[in-house]
Amino acid sequence: MKKILALFLVACFSTTLFAQIVVSTEPSNRNAVLEEFTGKTCQYCPDGHKRAQQLMNQYPGKFFAINVHQGGYATGTPNYTTPYGTALASQAGMGLTNTGYPAGTVSRQAFPGVTLMGSSHLLYDRGKWAAVAAIALAQPACLNVAAQGSLDTTTRKLTLLVEVYYTGDATELTNKLTIAMLQNEILGPQTGGSTHYPEMMVGGLYRHMHMLRDFITGQWGVEVSPTTSGSFWRQIFKYDVPEHFNNIEVVQKNLEFVVFVAENQKTIISGAHAEVLLTDAPPIIYTLEASADENGTISSSGNVEYWEGESVKYTFTPAPNYEVEEVFVDGEPMGLAQATSYTFPAVDKDYTIHVTFRLIQGSEFTITASAGENGAISPSGETSFSPGASAEFIFTPDPNYEVEEVFIDAKPMGLAQATSYTFPAVDKDYTIHVTFKKLFGIKDANGVTIAVAPNPVNDQLFVTGRYDKLEIISLTGQILTTAHNQPVVDVNHLAKGIYFVKIQANEQTCTFKVIK
Repeated sequence: MKKILALFLVACFSTTLFAQIVVSTEPSNRNAVLEEFTGKTCQYCPDGHKRAQQLMNQYPGKFFAINVHQGGYATGTPNYTTPYGTALASQAGMGLTNTGYPAGTVSRQAFPGVTLMGSSHLLYDRGKWAAVAAIALAQPACLNVAAQGSLDTTTRKLTLLVEVYYTGDATELTNKLTIAMLQNEILGPQTGGSTHYPEMMVGGLYRHMHMLRDFITGQWGVEVSPTTSGSFWRQIFKYDVPEHFNNIEVVQKNLEFVVFVAENQKTIISGAHAEVLLTDAPPIIYTLEASADENGTISSSGNVEYWEGESVKYTFTPAPNYEVEEVFVDGEPMGLAQATSYTFPAVDKDYTIHVTFRLIQGSEFTITASAGENGAISPSGETSFSPGASAEFIFTPDPNYEVEEVFIDAKPMGLAQATSYTFPAVDKDYTIHVTFKKLFGIKDANGVTIAVAPNPVNDQLFVTGRYDKLEIISLTGQILTTAHNQPVVDVNHLAKGIYFVKIQANEQTCTFKVIK
């Protein structure tokens, strides 16, 4: 048993995948989606249905209608409402009132030159739909979209593949994707049907068309990104079609689907037409898992589902100064050094694909070195190194300062008091930055902090801790007194003034300022 269902798509969204099979990459104009707020006891709603159908006939595959039963005109039995109608109407400015039914939003937008139903509304009365549709369909879209799928009539499982290609940048970084399930040929009551759309009457009942039954992806859809020019997105959606909604049978052969993506939950962009096959044989779907090492990327990483028999192309992007080293399929090396892509000609099972990268011989890397105040690094600035070379950087603090921290690519390395840092084998571009802090004291070989007292001093200067050499230096730099590990130093002969006491101990140096 095979039959074709109409499947409509309207979208503006992307994630960078591949395996492109149906979607066009050529720029095109947008398509339009009418969300018509209606009800079975609304006198003029059949006229709205008729006008919407005329526009779909005028713009086949470009204009789509979703009939949303909502508000007071939709109450009672049979119940055609959904959990989504109130929020849709509220966003459009309708609220819970019935004023102006039938009314509708066209791609959830306001269009220049056509009057809305209210200042805070996105709603147009049915007499404006044709004018708004013409404006919308003349505008360029940021994408093309295509889809194909199947509905297993035995298990009632829908499998839907959607592809989107961006021909331009979307306004928002994140878009919203919604899949709406509609049903045609629902026979039921409808006020005004015989008067305003008599061709839809069958034995006293009205043929309801394009009726919203469910949003497969929820009220406002699922978030998707990126949305930039050249991005390609694909995803397979799976859905179990219920047998009833509100005690109204869901007839599989009468279903259609509208898939649309909004820049935000208000602005729908564009779309395309697709087909769904009604069949007793469900499609076979396989998963491909893609990964890459740290020196490049594969388009796209992670798990992605594909139809059996699909051709799937993976593209490799090495980091600067790298090239593909090897491609592994199910763990087996394929002998593809320096390759730029790999294609599965016809997917016939689950696969894994992993790509590794290596340095390009003969290339060079740059290390950019800098130092904060109160010290220096050598070499400084940009220095080129061959791949695999060792690169040593020397730190020189100013007097009375020491290294506070060393940063590699802005990451602290925990190297306080270090005198140097060595890259053992340069494998990419780096930055190195060193900061310094004031040295407030040194310790002798026994760990005792060396200090001098008193300050101001009179006749004798007392030194705590064991040291190797002490020098008392004038402001002009003249060494006036020298001592070696003397706990008391005579300073009686010094004139009143300011002096520097320089002490060397345990291969360290510290200078104190004292006053006499």
